[in-house]
Amino acid sequence: MVAVTDMPHVVVLGAGFAGLSATDELAKEGFRVTLIDRHPYNTFQPLLYQVATGGLNAGDVTYSLRFFSAKRKGIRFRRAQVIDIDHEARQVVCDDGVNVGYDYLIVANGIGTNHFGIPGAAEYTMSMYTRPEALKVRDTIFGGLEYIAGSADAHTGGFTIVVVGGGATGVEMAGQLAELKQNAIPKAYPEINPALLHIVVVEMGEHLLAPFDDKLRKYALRELVKRGVDVRLKTAITEVHPDRVDPPLDQLPQRVLAQLVVEGR
Repeated sequence: MVAVTDMPHVVVLGAGFAGLSATDELAKEGFRVTLIDRHPYNTFQPLLYQVATGGLNAGDVTYSLRFFSAKRKGIRFRRAQVIDIDHEARQVVCDDGVNVGYDYLIVANGIGTNHFGIPGAAEYTMSMYTRPEALKVRDTIFGGLEYIAGSADAHTGGFTIVVVGGGATGVEMAGQLAELKQNAIPKAYPEINPALLHIVVVEMGEHLLAPFDDKLRKYALRELVKRGVDVRLKTAITEVHPDRVDPPLDQLPQRVLAQLVVEGR
């Protein structure tokens, strides 16, 4: 039987679903594995919209990578930011000055937001691919509500949330915001007229939930509209400004105190 120490050393970059699965399977086969990620936790991304709308705490959607590695033989976790890969020396260069050697390297660093070259999108929108991003969205939403509740414009101003993308995340986000508008705001913010919170979903395609069955698409559209969500199909955002998007979204209050644009694809 080959000793674990004689097995090849595999370095896995990224502790998302792919990185954790690869690490786990390699360790089971006896490989020595070093898992590197800039965060000390794995994030369950499908529930980040719940964090962004206050339904879950950030800790509810994360899992300690130290705990993950401690439970499995042959795995070591290193928290670091990878800044370079020296292919000739077979080393991963980390921002803390430590180089990690490898026999095999797996790069599974996940995905990021694609702004599709839209001017202003990178500067003036928020994404929800990470826990910090979801918390930023949450703080912006509830900070905006607090601002309106404490202002003289509590009954005349408006708070518009534009969700860009009618995929699963966009639909879930819009639905959760509609629940917040209908159920939470009247109780938690009695100073605010819930009608002043406007939720808009902008989708460039002809349908919400494009990869799903047509019955589910129609159901999602019907439910969102029933809950007061303004759904704009076949509409593409061409530019994002600090206080508006192009093309202009009409039928909104003249006085908008805050606008939040969330990437929901």
